[in-house]
Amino acid sequence: MQQLRLGLLAAVLSMAVAGCADNPGAGRDGSTTGMDGSLPPDRDAGPNPTGGPCGTAGGACCAPGRICELGLDCGRGDVCCIASGSGASCSAASDCCRGLACQTGRCCAPRTASCTGSSDCCEGLLCSAGVCAAPEDVDSMPDTCGRPGQRCCDGFTCRDEGVCIEGTCTGCGGEGDRCCDGSSPCTSPTLACDVTSATCVNADPATACGEIDNACCPGLDGALTDCSGELVCRGGTCLRPDDTGFMGAPCSTRGTCDPGLVCDHRMDPSGLCETPPDDCGRDGQMCCDLGGSEGSCQGSFHCQFGSCTDCRGPSLTCLLGGLLPGQECCSGSVCRPAPLIPRCCMGQGGACENSLDCCGLMFCGGDGMCQCGSDGSFCIDSSECCEGSTCQTFMCRPAETMTMCLEERASCTSSSECCAGLSCSETRTEPTAPPVRQCCSGGSTACEENEDCCGRMLCEDGECQCIERDGLCDRDIECCGDDICLAGSCQDGMGCQRETETCDPTANECCGALRCARSIRESSHSCCVDRGVRCRTAADCCGNMTCDMTTETCTAVPTGMPCDSVNDCEDGVSCAESMPGAGDWTCRAPT
Repeated sequence: MQQLRLGLLAAVLSMAVAGCADNPGAGRDGSTTGMDGSLPPDRDAGPNPTGGPCGTAGGACCAPGRICELGLDCGRGDVCCIASGSGASCSAASDCCRGLACQTGRCCAPRTASCTGSSDCCEGLLCSAGVCAAPEDVDSMPDTCGRPGQRCCDGFTCRDEGVCIEGTCTGCGGEGDRCCDGSSPCTSPTLACDVTSATCVNADPATACGEIDNACCPGLDGALTDCSGELVCRGGTCLRPDDTGFMGAPCSTRGTCDPGLVCDHRMDPSGLCETPPDDCGRDGQMCCDLGGSEGSCQGSFHCQFGSCTDCRGPSLTCLLGGLLPGQECCSGSVCRPAPLIPRCCMGQGGACENSLDCCGLMFCGGDGMCQCGSDGSFCIDSSECCEGSTCQTFMCRPAETMTMCLEERASCTSSSECCAGLSCSETRTEPTAPPVRQCCSGGSTACEENEDCCGRMLCEDGECQCIERDGLCDRDIECCGDDICLAGSCQDGMGCQRETETCDPTANECCGALRCARSIRESSHSCCVDRGVRCRTAADCCGNMTCDMTTETCTAVPTGMPCDSVNDCEDGVSCAESMPGAGDWTCRAPT
């Protein structure tokens, strides 16, 4: 049965526009409560919003189920934020989920940040071993790899516009193309990734099952029974009902009637379609209190926060972003694939009439609630899986079968351990405090507090403020633009060699204040920090000098200790052998 449902599925739409439009929320019109049909104040039709419509960018995640519109994630504090690789437009990093940058109106993971695929990464980067990297970081010949038609870079990786197939990067995301990796597999909102063939296919609602005159969708038992809205399945086709909705007839299965009529439960508990009272039931008026469990509105209007509005109920198709009149989803539902095309749908635990009411690949259970996916069930994202499971390669699996990502401020050893968008780097509780290695947000990416940001950066206006040139830093990820963190300060790294890299002592190849020093033992030259110059670690310093973490400068090797460079020792002391050829190079006072 699930295979049948999956066959009709193109599991993930590639692009989302952030948020559905706000609900009208018309005020009360002064009607009195009672037999006139208006809804009493204590019988509101749904939970009041807390700071805006749920499921939209910057709004609360919809409950139950903690769901947001496609392209958005339910982030920290149960607030919907724009995910990496999403087509939802951003104007600043603060619009994006934690650790992501906003570049050319798109939220993306910066260099060294965690990723699930190259489409998560910012332009020109690729996802290698779970970390966004520049091609030159992973391949010795970056100009010849990664783009469509070129060979795959080392690690079978391609840039965000291609996927690696048999050693060659192939264009992806267009109709009929292979699905791109990461969270945005297709390049158009009318396309979706059919996971059975890993191909982007047409997802036009006009051709989808469940719509008028189209085939019925499979229900809970796999039979073709489900249709959207008030449509009914007859002979395998979704048609308008001809025995409900008119004056004096039973209300539809969803409790609605033809335009101009409301569902009245006062004479018949199952509901009959009648003319509404004069002061309720119409667009912008109070919902009618006609004996039902919820307020009634005429025709296709829905009762929301005590007023009748033209929001769209579960199972009805919607536009991602819902900015056109009548396209916004009613409170509690959100615009997501259900299962293929965008529909207003409910998260797990939400009320449903059939499985088209439920987001993703969830089914409507016998109890009238959207059922979470058990282990082995198909899924689009983890919001569909039962507690203890996550969506792994479009299937709900126990969370322990994969390494759970580390959140902000968790200790780490590699960025691949951190949750999407975060980097494993030094962090400081204060700019002058000792650094500790934790998952954190890089420069010009989203944050909430100073402690979210890597290194010495501060969080201002929801964005980690990158370090300008000559400012103090711990890692490259903190520096603005293409600058690098050179021995503890942000510097121009273009066309020069950085710390520990080999150099030619006659060519002035080292960046900034670095010098090209000769290792006595290795008989080779490398760029390093001289005595008294700022450093970040002992590896930055020339020879055997150490980095004094109090002054953050390279300090000389004491007399009697091993040395490896002619400048290692204190003034008046030289690096010498006890006798020629002994090889015991030590800082020795003149004899």
